[in-house]
Amino acid sequence: MIDGKIAVANNTIWKQKTRTMTRTIRNLALTVSLGASVISAEAQEGKGLIVRDVNVGFVAKGSMNDRTAFRSSLPAVVLSQRPVPTKPNDTVPQPLGVITFEGTPTDRVDILLEYDQSARLLARWPHIDSRSTRALWRRMDLVRATDPPSTPFPTTSWLNPLRNADRLAIKQEQRVDKLIAYDLSLKATTSIELEAAPTGYKARNIGPAVIHDVMVYRPSGNGKFRAAYAQELPGLGKAAATTATAEPAPGDTPPGAATAVVVAPANPAGLLARLLVGNVATQAAPEQPTPAGEKPAATVAPASNTPQHDVTWASEDRTREELIADWEPRLTALGLGAVEVAHVQSILRAHAFDKDSARVVFRLDAATIETLAPLEVSPAPDRLNRVWLVIFDGADPEIKTRITTLIAQLGDLSYSKRMEAKAQLLKLGPTAIPQLAAEKENKDPEIAFRIEEILEAVQNPGADPPVDGVQAEAIFFDN
Repeated sequence: MIDGKIAVANNTIWKQKTRTMTRTIRNLALTVSLGASVISAEAQEGKGLIVRDVNVGFVAKGSMNDRTAFRSSLPAVVLSQRPVPTKPNDTVPQPLGVITFEGTPTDRVDILLEYDQSARLLARWPHIDSRSTRALWRRMDLVRATDPPSTPFPTTSWLNPLRNADRLAIKQEQRVDKLIAYDLSLKATTSIELEAAPTGYKARNIGPAVIHDVMVYRPSGNGKFRAAYAQELPGLGKAAATTATAEPAPGDTPPGAATAVVVAPANPAGLLARLLVGNVATQAAPEQPTPAGEKPAATVAPASNTPQHDVTWASEDRTREELIADWEPRLTALGLGAVEVAHVQSILRAHAFDKDSARVVFRLDAATIETLAPLEVSPAPDRLNRVWLVIFDGADPEIKTRITTLIAQLGDLSYSKRMEAKAQLLKLGPTAIPQLAAEKENKDPEIAFRIEEILEAVQNPGADPPVDGVQAEAIFFDN
């Protein structure tokens, strides 16, 4: 009996060490690949397997893709855990991650996406049995197929262009599809603060890592926006970027825009070799405990001590479509195909622009992506491109003033004015929660009551909020 318990304990320890070794060697491989500026000739000629992981996240209230930040527009068959609108609209894109395959057909491919226990996988396609810290798509055959996907989506679904694209098909038993999709909610690693400046904005990156291609879209009226741009914003850690740079692609790319490609290193020895090397690396560089009596080094500095960086105006007032078009050469230079670029642009079109306040869009560093959600493809592809963009809401220096005004309007004598303010605060959603929570004990009982309603609706979404904030009974109350 004791021997059995010891065997179980040893097996558990071995599994923990294996996961640690795997992560260590993956990070080592990533570091090596980031230093490479040349893609294999086979991949450049269109041969070999190319895997692209493309994700667009929406950050508000310190969380990326929080369950309450937006409603699901995925087909019902995907079984999303997000709230569903009363009248589903599958034509409107939602922030989402997708993985596509191009190049040489390959048999028995495994895709492992890992994340920590604070994350939540709210949807995945094709369906798999996921665990609390990982999602594994096993034994997929990547083939050239002209047959449509085996599970049809509605004809109006915004995902159909990806499913009909010229990409390798994923074949699992009798199922066929063209993509892997995942809706992952994570803790945001970066927070941004903006201050208005004559040349654009002064920005603080209150996060540990550098971010790239920082765009601020400020509404200017008449359906137009003005964009401010910075090539990168250093984090509180090392300021140097970890991605390889290359010549920018031709097109309307802001001056100084950098490009990056993550190249999958050759790995003929397979998983065992990676584990062995990881074990050596782990033993060679053990973690050093903090000496007694000393405090660990702080990882986050106060915002007031964080250096500011210029985000300068990149253009005059332009339409949404013109600004979205600027991303095409940038994303193409990062290794995305036309299909993946169009996918990213569709999400930006729906979520990166707000008519009342500025929103920020930036690209995560490759090392940050690997830390948030390590991705392992086996057998290793010739090229692996991981491009994650983030839409950040709440950085506008004017938004706090706007929320304060709306909270005061909740106590207006006019019922329709109160409902209008409530609707606007519901629309702001998680962005408004910190200020709303601070006013829960407001001396005006009407304001306190409305705040309680809003917090309940945002944190436990049910029916759709009113669109214009004016309900039928307002006529009765106002008269």
